[in-house]
Amino acid sequence: MTVARPYRMSVLGGALALAGLVAGCAMDSEAELRAEIGDWVDPGATLYFKSKLACTAARFETRSFRPLPKVAVAESLDAGLRHIAAGRTVGFALEGASPTQISEAVMSADLPGGIGLLSAGVGGKDCMDAAEQARYFAALNNPNVTMIYAPQSDMLLLLDVAAKEVIVMRGDV
Repeated sequence: MTVARPYRMSVLGGALALAGLVAGCAMDSEAELRAEIGDWVDPGATLYFKSKLACTAARFETRSFRPLPKVAVAESLDAGLRHIAAGRTVGFALEGASPTQISEAVMSADLPGGIGLLSAGVGGKDCMDAAEQARYFAALNNPNVTMIYAPQSDMLLLLDVAAKEVIVMRGDV
């Protein structure tokens, strides 16, 4: 019996240490996220950033008036779906359609391709406070906001040129 007690204590200690490490982990660092989205938009000052194990949400000022050249711009749903299927980062330029309407169309046309987009957008909101969620939902329903989806990174960006900012979301699916 004296042998079992030290074993239990070391297992318990190891489990607690592991739990502490996992609890402190974040999906992204601000610097890494900024570098990653730098291929798609030109991020300025950080306006909001929060990352946990299962999500990341950020908002940056932007100096971009449109997606950068590494984003394949799709002017039709079919073109956007082809880019998603090929794993390319795509910016949707569908006249008069909000990011919400575009997301719904992607989900209806291609459920597997749409699930990643939905998980990025929905999962990331868990890292937002109430004020950021309100900004995010307003951007989602604004037809003047450009939605950029990076399937290889499971990331959704909402480029709001009028507000001179970009909202970045990532979930854990």
